[in-house]
Amino acid sequence: MQGLTDLNPTQIYINEEQYAKPINKKNAILTQEKVDKAFSKPVRSTSNKATFIYNDITYSVTILNGKSTNYLGVTSLETSKTSTIVRVASVERALIEAMVRPNYSGGVKQVIESFSRAENFISILKLKRLLNKFDYIYPYGQTLFFYAKYADYSLEKLNRIADIFPDRRINFYLDHQLINPKLEKESKVFYPEELDN
Repeated sequence: MQGLTDLNPTQIYINEEQYAKPINKKNAILTQEKVDKAFSKPVRSTSNKATFIYNDITYSVTILNGKSTNYLGVTSLETSKTSTIVRVASVERALIEAMVRPNYSGGVKQVIESFSRAENFISILKLKRLLNKFDYIYPYGQTLFFYAKYADYSLEKLNRIADIFPDRRINFYLDHQLINPKLEKESKVFYPEELDN
């Protein structure tokens, strides 16, 4: 909907936000051991799916139970692809959602492509504000920096992103169960070795 891919996806994701949950402060303290363990396991996925056929093409619709954000960064849009105005993630929110769950966005390589396509019409300030307001336990600022770097963002933009993760004490992961992960030293993010090929 936001033009972040030139593919014609047949998988549609709808986000139904959960109610706000209290934070388990003990669990919210990250350690490298906790992060390594969590990302060594398969990514959680939902079975809340349905299919439909339109113009002889089968589409899959997945309803996700997303983090409670009061639909921050959601906007209304009407395009030639829709018969009515629909609520969609803004470009900045779509990029954050893609980097948090790359498996729903075509994988790591496709997320890099989406970041590359968006460079000239996104607001780094909006990206940072949304990421801060979403208040993730995981250091997704590092992930944001990684994707922006691999999408060849300017040094000025990278410097503006870098100040959201001053700590960098955790080596983070782009995705779950990476095969032969390599560590990108500046972002401190593990990425799939295949990106170097």
